[in-house]
Amino acid sequence: MKYMYVLFLGACLAVMALNAPAKLNQNELNVIGLKNFQINSETMVSAGLPDNTHLEALAKSGVNRVVDLIPGDRQAEQQIAESLGMQYHNISVDWHNPTLADFERYTEIMNEAKDNGEVVLTHCKLNPMTPGVIL
Repeated sequence: MKYMYVLFLGACLAVMALNAPAKLNQNELNVIGLKNFQINSETMVSAGLPDNTHLEALAKSGVNRVVDLIPGDRQAEQQIAESLGMQYHNISVDWHNPTLADFERYTEIMNEAKDNGEVVLTHCKLNPMTPGVIL
């Protein structure tokens, strides 16, 4: 199962790397304490679970869209992200059994972001990917 989790997350990050139009303003970025934060490209970042302060800093730096891969009631984060002007998407991934439908939904969201020239944050609880690893 761990292999499926790493494969799914790696595939998601690979899709994110294809984005190019928008750019992250790293000068505005202050995400101290954000677990496993990574700048994957100028159009995508990934992290563990952000708090309100992190979401605000990410919005100021140019993140337009949040893709939350955590299952359960995510309404509080959705309200915060949307109040900061970010689009919010939740894909409730069962990490013991990620599905092709989960990946297809993620791909759809990322393609829409690419078409709109947006910068995307993808997060789960921990973002356990090792920097520099592309699967």
